[in-house]
Amino acid sequence: MKQKLLITLMIFLFTSLLLVILSPEPVNSLLEFYRGPFSTRYSFGSFLSIASLLVIAGTGVSISFRGGQFNLGGEGQVYSGAVAALITALMLPALPGFLGKPLLLLISLLAGAAIAASSGWLRYHFSIHELISSYLISSGLVYFCDYLITGPLRDHESFLLATPRIPEAYHLMRILPPSPLHTGALIALAVVFITALWLARGVSGYRLRIFGENPSFARFGGIRERTYRILPITIS
Repeated sequence: MKQKLLITLMIFLFTSLLLVILSPEPVNSLLEFYRGPFSTRYSFGSFLSIASLLVIAGTGVSISFRGGQFNLGGEGQVYSGAVAALITALMLPALPGFLGKPLLLLISLLAGAAIAASSGWLRYHFSIHELISSYLISSGLVYFCDYLITGPLRDHESFLLATPRIPEAYHLMRILPPSPLHTGALIALAVVFITALWLARGVSGYRLRIFGENPSFARFGGIRERTYRILPITIS
């Protein structure tokens, strides 16, 4: 815990130093940097909205790291999950919100997980390092998703390169309007809590940590290599 606090403090100090060196008005820059997110209701909600996305992404990365793997395909996985959820919403526009919202979240999770799992599968069967495969697969998927958004899924009634809006019933409930903050922030907190509990207390979480620390020892102890080559990056 002390090490984590020290790293956090160093990040703040380094950021402050950059502002002082690079900004023509260092005092105002420092004040706005630390005070800005709390200055208005909208700023605070926007700050929490962005933070919740980073929290979910960081939690995913931490799982793959604890399992001794590197997932560099997060961008493509997120894009693909979003497009999969969009297609589902457009195909099923009449579902009630209490069914539609969990369904879209589940579809997006499965899409991202399946893509990530492919890198774990390639590592186990062909010894292709997930550092390379996850990045290459993600890079291709980003362009493919862009093609779908600007091509087959484009809203031709709009002057923007955008898809049709998903039904209002599928939108997550807003918190602190008019800021973009919504109940996804609560999902982010739940993800962190469940992940921490699973890694600390769960049997599979313990095995994942053991495999990440020492794969040879894990294999000697009867932990299946195939499972823990694929599981961490899939969950992440």
